Amino acid sequence: MQEDKEKWNKRYLQMQMPLESSDIINQFITLLPHSGSALDIACGNGRNARLLASCGLDVRAIDISDIAINLASKLYKEAFQNKSIMGSIEFLCLDLDSYKITPKSYDVICNFYFLNRKILHQIPSALKSNGILFLETFEENKDYPTNIDSTKILHQNELLELFKNWEIILNQTKIITRDRIDQKACVRQFIARNQI
Repeated sequence: MQEDKEKWNKRYLQMQMPLESSDIINQFITLLPHSGSALDIACGNGRNARLLASCGLDVRAIDISDIAINLASKLYKEAFQNKSIMGSIEFLCLDLDSYKITPKSYDVICNFYFLNRKILHQIPSALKSNGILFLETFEENKDYPTNIDSTKILHQNELLELFKNWEIILNQTKIITRDRIDQKACVRQFIARNQI
């Protein structure tokens, strides 16, 4: 959707997003396989894709923003210019509203601060047996009302229902301050492994 692309391009031009990989991936890095394939949904500047590649995974990193994809590609080249790296990253500028994930394709999927239920519901079939999902995004909470569109925010227990037959490794909330608007918001941190 052109409107989403323009919105995210503007954000990547005007503000700095974090360059460090996610806390929950760093905390649970030993869960990552040393080879295989990974998908980074709405990858932004590629902060998590770079970590996955450094661990030996071949990563497909997707974002709607061409500004973000160009930045991610540049940062990847700079980070590994003089280093041996076992994995690789393929950066793709795509509209996730129409993206279809190939079933049983990935050992790891990352989904951070992006919620599209069409994509979310493809994840269980997209991960291989013993595949791992790392997810962190906004969740509804009556104590922390937010102006985020209700279609782009998790319902309480939504992930537990969708991944009910999976091994739940992490399922917790944290309260963050959204820097742009100085608003507190509830965020769900979730890691699950496919046991099917």
